[in-house]
Amino acid sequence: DFKDRSNSEKAIYLKAAIAEEELISLLIKNPDYCSFINERIKPSEFVTDFNRAVYEIILKRILEGLSVDMISLSGQLSEVQMAKLSAMISKEPVSKYTKEDAGEIIDVIKSEKNKPDAGQVAGLNEKELKDYIDRIANLKK
Repeated sequence: DFKDRSNSEKAIYLKAAIAEEELISLLIKNPDYCSFINERIKPSEFVTDFNRAVYEIILKRILEGLSVDMISLSGQLSEVQMAKLSAMISKEPVSKYTKEDAGEIIDVIKSEKNKPDAGQVAGLNEKELKDYIDRIANLKK
């Protein structure tokens, strides 16, 4: 579903948005992973604004020792956010994910956040372009 009206950036940053949704679902289903996740990724590292806002609310509630069940979240999230969150939770089989899985999801988000867009790549000089290609090659090793 590339045309996500609640998260307009999803079509542009599909891989990042999907990983963010997985991480949000994982955090709701495994709030005991909160410290592990919070040490590795900050809300500012999320690529899409919609998922960042939802993640911030969920993270804050868990850190404050509050519940993150759907009823509790309904007071802080809009109807659109609640509908999207419900869809995320129902489609992601993350309840059996490990902390290592969470780490891999975080790595995807961070690598997508650091990717330049086509306009930025087009503006690179020869040395910057070579450095960028070398960084990509090292990530694939």
